[in-house]
Amino acid sequence: MKKQCPHCQSYFYGRTDKLFCSLACKNSFHNLHRKSDIAYSVDQVLHNNRTILQQLVPPDSKQATWNRTVLEKLGFKFEVVTGFTHGDNGKIVRRVYEFTWDENPNDDIILERSMPTTI
Repeated sequence: MKKQCPHCQSYFYGRTDKLFCSLACKNSFHNLHRKSDIAYSVDQVLHNNRTILQQLVPPDSKQATWNRTVLEKLGFKFEVVTGFTHGDNGKIVRRVYEFTWDENPNDDIILERSMPTTI
């Protein structure tokens, strides 16, 4: 049976339940639709933020201080977080996965790596 691929619009023959002409077209079609999903976009930003924090807080250290402009230049998005906690001084501390940060008035950001807890 002759069908038309919904991704590349080319015609192909195949089983009655086959929708795409190739595996590459099937993957491209679904990747394009997934990228327009808001959850996918937020997840990408969160992973980018975590990667930046991993670079700025050395693995052998629990805490590091950086200026806000450094994080902004690296592409860190301060408005996208995984949660909030209360710090020792009562201020709200933002969290991205195992990292937390506290903002000082002089634009210094105190980054802290939390040790993972086991369930």
